Amino acid sequence: MTALADLLARVEKMAGPDREIDAALHALARPDDFDDADEADWYLNFRGANNASRYHFDLIGIPRYTGTVDGALRFCKTVLPQHVGRIGFGAGNGEAQIWRLSEMPVNAVGHSPALALVAAVLKALVAKEVT
Repeated sequence: MTALADLLARVEKMAGPDREIDAALHALARPDDFDDADEADWYLNFRGANNASRYHFDLIGIPRYTGTVDGALRFCKTVLPQHVGRIGFGAGNGEAQIWRLSEMPVNAVGHSPALALVAAVLKALVAKEVT
């Protein structure tokens, strides 16, 4: 399983926002925001849930990709700028569909619209890896 496929599997299992996943998504979307690979690795492996961890994540501006629709849209526009899409929500879940002209749409569901959109973006990236 590739790193992207592993990240997708983790996102698909999520029931709510996760700052560790936000850090992994940010390393994918904006690798230049980290000083070096060691700093990125520190953020990706930071497991603390105390005030210090929230402070450090906010310090370098890691958006709440998994917690807000705005954050998920920012991730989508950064990673797949040529794609368009739509999101929806229902009783306790969300759904998303993204596509690029002349390509088949990618569909995903999640516990929220933000998680569904992040999953759809990762599915599109995994599909690009395979082709």
